[in-house]
Parts: sequence; structure tokens; C-alpha cells
Amino acid sequence: MNMLGKDIFIGSLVRVKGDVDKLATLEDEQKRKCDAAYEAVLKKLKDNKNHLKKLKKLIKIANKEERKFNLSSRVAELNAQERDKKILEHR
Repeated sequence: MNMLGKDIFIGSLVRVKGDVDKLATLEDEQKRKCDAAYEAVLKKLKDNKNHLKKLKKLIKIANKEERKFNLSSRVAELNAQERDKKILEHR
């Protein structure tokens, strides 16, 4: 191969290497973006899970309070019935 042919061949190799380096850089950048997106999704899932735990806790408290209210309402109703029964017995 003559000198000009070698220079063209080497020049082609350098351009190919430059293109490969650019592709590798783009691939690394895409990987970083994908990793960042993945981390953001994981964080969002974790946040949602924490919110869900808080909501479950609040629902549990609300249900407990509702049961207390229903129980006290039922006790008040039974007391009223007992009172009415005593009033009717004394007549």
C-alpha cells in the first residue's frame, strides 16, 4: 500500500473511532437518563407507598372513632329504651 493509501486508511480508522466514541458517549448519556428516570419512578413509588400507609392509618383511626360513636349511639338508644320502659311500668 502506498503512503497516500495508508493515510486514507488511517484517516478512515480515526473517523470510525471518533464515531464509535460519539456513540459510546450518547449511549452513556442515555443510560444516565434511564437510570435517573428509574430512580425517579422508584422514589415516586416509595412516596406513594408512604402516603398509602398514612391513609391506611387515618382510615383505621376514622373507623375506630366511628365504631366508638356507633357504640355510644347504641348505648344511648338502649338507655332511652330502658328509660321509656321504666316510665311505662310506673304508669
